[in-house]
Amino acid sequence: MAASLLALGCLDIADTSAGGGGGGGIIASGGGDGGGNAGAGGAGAGGGAGTPSVLAQHGATTIDNVASGSVNLPTPVTISQSALFFGPRHAQVDPSDGLVRGTLDSTSLQLSRGSAVGDMALAWHVLDHGALKVQRGTVTPTSNAHTVSIAAVDPSKAFVAVSYSAAGDDFGPDDFVRARLKGAQALELSATNGAPLIAWQVVELTDGSLVKSGSVSLGATLTSVTAPVVGTVDPTRSFLLFSYTMASGAPALSPSNAAVRGLLNATGDTVLFDRIDTGPTIEIAWFAVQLGKGQVTRVPINLAPGDDQAAVPIAGVDVSRSIPLASAFGWGGLGASGTLDAFGETQVTLELGPATLTARRGSTSSAASFEAYVVSF
Repeated sequence: MAASLLALGCLDIADTSAGGGGGGGIIASGGGDGGGNAGAGGAGAGGGAGTPSVLAQHGATTIDNVASGSVNLPTPVTISQSALFFGPRHAQVDPSDGLVRGTLDSTSLQLSRGSAVGDMALAWHVLDHGALKVQRGTVTPTSNAHTVSIAAVDPSKAFVAVSYSAAGDDFGPDDFVRARLKGAQALELSATNGAPLIAWQVVELTDGSLVKSGSVSLGATLTSVTAPVVGTVDPTRSFLLFSYTMASGAPALSPSNAAVRGLLNATGDTVLFDRIDTGPTIEIAWFAVQLGKGQVTRVPINLAPGDDQAAVPIAGVDVSRSIPLASAFGWGGLGASGTLDAFGETQVTLELGPATLTARRGSTSSAASFEAYVVSF
């Protein structure tokens, strides 16, 4: 289980251009450290008079037997209105190797983990949008419910995104982080007993978007739980994001009892969280985000045993104004594997093309399922 964070050295990172489309994924994070040494593909689009500009840049990279690296952005961004999203693909069984923290500055993104062991593939997006106000930082929690003071936001228009790195062997309760807003000026980060280094973003939307949020407990004897979306959201313009933690002393963890899927129902008034097997009590914080302008395409991803990828046809999208997301930060979705620590089964990269969304994973022994979103602005 995770211990104190190891010192990270910026060594070597390989990068591949994604052109007009490319990577995406599960994790969204902020920060602002480091420089860059490798280019990546991207595309951009400006807005007309009175319309907020939108620039979506995409890329794929690897961290092979190194602890950290950086990628230069093809186009510099305005950091106060830009957010980083990324997803990992790997077959690691230790948190020090399999948990990745991402940070962003105006010219580059940085990706770091707690050790330099094994291969890690990542797909990333940076969204620069004139209607976003983004606060970011990094912190190591000093309590199980650590509070970070932030500039005032409207909680009905804001959501939180996190990524984190940690040291240690074997995945345990201390390798999961729940993030939620506690009023207009406080961010709460819950991490049981461990000392992950967390990169966080608070993203506020100013274009008429609406955010519904809540917390729910998936009890030890339950495999699913629902929560109401008070006031409902429009599913054609909405996506679900969530994070979770669990109490110390939880049983041994595997994807079947600790990998959770989140679903927004067809009428936009309920969210469902489920897993394959009973296990630890899981404490979930969620955000249902309804865009003020734009649309959301919901894309079910189902990977059978042996499948390392799934390519799902989608209606034509403008990849320069769109990003793909999976809802669970860091953990992907539902996983059938009962093998301890095999969370590479449920962690995926997402690659966006004009007519296809492709999910890829690094470990394939069991089935996995989750809902992805193509969010177009």
